[in-house]
Amino acid sequence: MNDKKLNSFGFDKKSDKIIFGLPLYHISWGVDENKKLRTAKGFFAIGQFATGYFVIAQFGFAFIFGFGQFILAPISVAQFSFGVVAIGQLSFGLFAIGQFAIGFTAIGLIAFGKHLFTPEKHDPQVLEFLKKVLEFFKMLIKF
Repeated sequence: MNDKKLNSFGFDKKSDKIIFGLPLYHISWGVDENKKLRTAKGFFAIGQFATGYFVIAQFGFAFIFGFGQFILAPISVAQFSFGVVAIGQLSFGLFAIGQFAIGFTAIGLIAFGKHLFTPEKHDPQVLEFLKKVLEFFKMLIKF
């Protein structure tokens, strides 16, 4: 048996179909034969480290949406969340929701920004914005 194979562990599977220069999906975790951490790179990417348009990862970068532990994406849901819309325990974004949130509009137990919704401060503009978001999602569901 090849000694390099014995030094690797994990999983690596990717689609043959290419979208925007990336595999349709790439699922990857562990260490390759050269003892390098595997990174998922795909339109849909899942892995410990991942890059793509839609990402699920421990550490990830997404062009549209990311979900995981430490994520940078326009729409980010993560323990450490960075994005235009950031939702997480620690979130930084234009619109941030989290236990600790920093953003132009921030909702959280502890929050910093221009428009705040915290246990101590209830900005009416935040409530109006959330009502509009809710109406938008109701419209999508009816569609």
